[in-house]
Amino acid sequence: MITKKPDDEGEEALFKPLAAWLESKGYYSLITHGRKDIGLWIGDLFPSKTYIQPDVVGVRSSFTDTICIEAKEKVKGEKLFEILGKCRIWKLVTDKVYLAYPKQVGFKILGFQKLNIGLLEVSNSEVKEVFPPKIEAIYDISKSQELFNQVWNVIRSEPRESKIQITEINSYKWENKWNVTVSFRNTGSNELMLTELLINRRSYQEIPNVKLTSKPISREKPRLVEPFKQDYIYIEITESTLFKSGSEVNLTLKTKEGEESTQKVVLS
Repeated sequence: MITKKPDDEGEEALFKPLAAWLESKGYYSLITHGRKDIGLWIGDLFPSKTYIQPDVVGVRSSFTDTICIEAKEKVKGEKLFEILGKCRIWKLVTDKVYLAYPKQVGFKILGFQKLNIGLLEVSNSEVKEVFPPKIEAIYDISKSQELFNQVWNVIRSEPRESKIQITEINSYKWENKWNVTVSFRNTGSNELMLTELLINRRSYQEIPNVKLTSKPISREKPRLVEPFKQDYIYIEITESTLFKSGSEVNLTLKTKEGEESTQKVVLS
């Protein structure tokens, strides 16, 4: 049984903001601190029979894109070395490891940068990414897959609110056209019906020089987005008086259920 340490109560105030931050970045998040069903054995890596457990984890569709976050109320004294050791152990499980802490004056970050540990500063439920971790590609694939499976199984088994969320937009220009890829997801455990794609708040079907090269989207033929599904839309935009290099384009997805998500992309 995992028992609370004296500092745990202060750390727990950081967990929900961190989980919300992961969700805003397009991850499915889980507060793993204290859970009996989450933990990795590291006895095959070190002279120990210890199971270790992160505080908050974010996953997407693959174990190669997992985030582990250690949250600490106090990062100083002898405890600092314990914290650094645990963060470095998590670097053997996934590339993306962060240390989260309450905002404080005079916090020195150089050592964390050199150790490739990302930092997240939490203040009044707001999370600021001080800097991201660098990719080292030293993680153990089997352990990364194991952690992903543990977290993903819990997430899929729990009821979660379904919303449509654009997670990323990429564009590249070829000759006089931009090819735009919109990544989006269903955040929860119920089906959603995607009914509209708006470009600068107008239906894409009404705009000259815009063409959907993937499945059409309309109220008459809505597109099903399955629970916890990550999907893509592909758009072709031809250069015109409406769309030029440097133009800022707002893309919006709307569902039959009344949910919507908007994100902008600059055509470059």
